[in-house]
Amino acid sequence: MAAERSAVVAGDSGGVAAARECGFAYVVGLDQEGHPDELLHCGADVVVADLSDVMVRTGDECMSRRPNALDSYGQVIGMVSGRQPFVCVNYDSTLSEIVPDPDLATLVDGAAEALADLSMQCPVAMLSGRDLADIRNRVGLPGIWYAGSHGFDLMAPDGTRYQHDAAAAAVPVMASAATTLQEELGPTSGAHVEHTRFGVRVHYGKVAHEQVPDVIAAAHRQSRRHGLRLITGRGVVELRPDVDWDKGTALAWIRDHVIESGSNRGRNRAGCCRSTSVATSPTRTPSMRCGSAVSGSWSATTATVTAHRRQLHADQPHGSS
Repeated sequence: MAAERSAVVAGDSGGVAAARECGFAYVVGLDQEGHPDELLHCGADVVVADLSDVMVRTGDECMSRRPNALDSYGQVIGMVSGRQPFVCVNYDSTLSEIVPDPDLATLVDGAAEALADLSMQCPVAMLSGRDLADIRNRVGLPGIWYAGSHGFDLMAPDGTRYQHDAAAAAVPVMASAATTLQEELGPTSGAHVEHTRFGVRVHYGKVAHEQVPDVIAAAHRQSRRHGLRLITGRGVVELRPDVDWDKGTALAWIRDHVIESGSNRGRNRAGCCRSTSVATSPTRTPSMRCGSAVSGSWSATTATVTAHRRQLHADQPHGSS
């Protein structure tokens, strides 16, 4: 198992620092002497006092081993019958192939036509870690929801734009981290630093295997320096604002907004939206930003919106054009 796909437990500052420099995806510091801050300073992602505090999730399956929905088409149709589906689709690895250079990723044949047809039947949302403008340009379909930067930057079918305020505050920090990584890694390493508005991605698909740990370690250093969240993926490590928000919470927010907006699409006859998830694309609405002291706040309209239905009146969005 490659270090960048592995977690490691280290019981002292030297072990933590070595694990971090070796490019492990997750470093658990085991603090048996009462000095957790020292282990965190050396690069631990989390510190525990006892290994019994570590829970390992089991039972997950590779996507390739999961059932194909097309093989159960009749069952899916039965589930959707009498309901209004809400389809959300990811771009990279779903509607486009994973490629070493993200700038070369394009929609697979037939995807654009299928999305256009689907958007005539139900609400569609396109989710991506790419910038909002980038994903809109690549898909080019009006009348759908677009969620860029892992949902930190949204656009509704009517053109209204929603941005997460807490994440927006980290934009200058992201720029600084991107500049440092570009200078540190340099063009000769094979790493590609992609700076989006709300994130910094370091693609290492073209990096020599023995140099991958150095790339991962460089990203971790910027994560610790700026207090950013670090996420690993297939051939990529990414820095994001340290905010509890991701594609899943963004999807739930869009679903709830579709329901609350009272749009005909996304509601069944009783006026209650039942959703099925397949990320879709953004549509046009006036620009908005989230404005609130809590991490889930959004600005866009004077209406109160939040990431979760039960908190629907917690965060106040504000509009901007």
